[in-house]
Amino acid sequence: MKRYLSLLALFWLPIASGAVALVQTATPTGITGTTKTITFASAVATGDCVTAYVSGSTSTAPSSVADSNSDTLITTQAWVVGVSSNFFGVYSFHVGTGGSSFGITVNFAASSTFSIIAFETSGSGACVTDGISAVATGTSTSPATASLTPTVTGDLQVALLGPAAASISSWGTGLTQNAFYNTTSPHIASATGALGSTSPVTASATLSSSVTWYIMQFLFKSSGGSSCTHSGITSAGALATPNGTTGSYWGKTGAFVTPDCSTVNYWQPSVGNFGVN
Repeated sequence: MKRYLSLLALFWLPIASGAVALVQTATPTGITGTTKTITFASAVATGDCVTAYVSGSTSTAPSSVADSNSDTLITTQAWVVGVSSNFFGVYSFHVGTGGSSFGITVNFAASSTFSIIAFETSGSGACVTDGISAVATGTSTSPATASLTPTVTGDLQVALLGPAAASISSWGTGLTQNAFYNTTSPHIASATGALGSTSPVTASATLSSSVTWYIMQFLFKSSGGSSCTHSGITSAGALATPNGTTGSYWGKTGAFVTPDCSTVNYWQPSVGNFGVN
């Protein structure tokens, strides 16, 4: 009986919630060819999110983007034109099982010149966007996006800049550069910032000289808010993304429940614990 109660207590153990935070950035890399893996120097934690920012010289999107676990791909920004002959996309994965030598592999069907930045984020909802800006373009020393307004406190602001051929003198308010790749073209850079309120935010930078650029931003969502994001188990016994309908997730109550988007209530088979929805 004691053993049963111990197992039950373990099964009901929740994962702590919190704001989204940058954990680590893999060393940026580039290649002319068809495939490249970018690997994190430190072990990636189970339940975190890993994201690849890919920029290439072809209008054809990568034929595949996968992480070490073949986790479900979340396309934050589909392959689009940045400026001129520079194209890019943003790809994220909610890590089912972490570990060392964790990587993201990008494949193109035909040879392409492309660059990759990858980073790991932690915190409830770390693979969920809370807003994505349109891609802004121009030729100047002052790239900037339109503003986004977080729906909850604790989001992580992510800014992506390309081709970034000029050096970056500074980033806008609240942003700290986490990666800059300019060894070969396309040159790309990213910056992140923790948001402590729901005030509108804009991503901007100051360049050392006037160049043609593109810039965009998105927000990784903290816990809470009006949309549910982690995988649960349906009454049919299959994994599904939250859809807000009654009976769609296995809850701590011992029944299939409606996601409420605010508490640690839903079983995540890929994580092996209850998680923040």
